[in-house]
Amino acid sequence: MKKLLHILGHIWCAPLTLVGLLVAYLGGGRFLTRDPDGVFYFLGDRFLLKAFFSMGYAGFCIGGVIVFNKAKHLANARLVKHEKRHFRQFQVLGLLMPLAYVLASLWALVRGGEAYWDNWFEVDARKAESQ
Repeated sequence: MKKLLHILGHIWCAPLTLVGLLVAYLGGGRFLTRDPDGVFYFLGDRFLLKAFFSMGYAGFCIGGVIVFNKAKHLANARLVKHEKRHFRQFQVLGLLMPLAYVLASLWALVRGGEAYWDNWFEVDARKAESQ
């Protein structure tokens, strides 16, 4: 049953995985590897991705694609767990994930918090880092 749910999750977030692959390739990303869960890992140290990472982020996830700004981040277990939690969130919410993420940021702001640090999806991903 768990394997079936995993496969269905991949299908459910497949459109966003395609977007992630396009962003990675068109942004100058270089393919690193694919893990046993089917997640694609890219290095985004060129072109548009380099500009994005200049804002201070170490990585991001779109569907089943995770892009890091440095290859060494693939060996950073905490960061990988953080981004893999976002992958799981995409598997559950599929195409609703981008909207849900924006709404969670707005909710954090309305409650007097910060759009990124107090976003429920980021809080959940930070919790996953230590699991």
